[in-house]
Amino acid sequence: LEEPAQTRLRDVLDPFLAPSEKGLKKPKPFRNDAGWEMLELAACLERVEPGRRGELGGWVLERTWMERDGRLWSALGRIGARTPTHGSAHHVVAAHTIERWMDHLLREKWEQVSSATRAAVAMCRLTGDRARDVSDKTRTAVAARLEHLGVAAAEWLPIIELVALDERDRADFY
Repeated sequence: LEEPAQTRLRDVLDPFLAPSEKGLKKPKPFRNDAGWEMLELAACLERVEPGRRGELGGWVLERTWMERDGRLWSALGRIGARTPTHGSAHHVVAAHTIERWMDHLLREKWEQVSSATRAAVAMCRLTGDRARDVSDKTRTAVAARLEHLGVAAAEWLPIIELVALDERDRADFY
């Protein structure tokens, strides 16, 4: 879907995903029976303006403070991915936003969340583009955490070296 269609989808989904204090009104014909599916769909919309993607990521990040659900981390990994699967680089959430997210996430217990590793790699992946890459400090801290957890070096290699997305990465997204 092109950017306008993805943005319209977000307009429908946001009231179900935003914190209640945002006061977004839910459309009448919809009920929130499929909250996780709505979050997954919103996280996959890569052609939405980066500020809105960052806002969604902020909402998800808030939920990680209280919930230890791997689906939240998976959504953050998709929202904050440095290398989009089907979108373009100009829709990527700002690197400084991801650095703030990682500052919080590095304080979490990653061993309790099965998707933490893949999400962290997606958000800190080296792209060779200074505008998209998170700082060396953040990437080093994430790599150290993954190494400390005993994650195979091949899994976090994209944080320290430029590694192109492969078919497994794309298949995982879909």
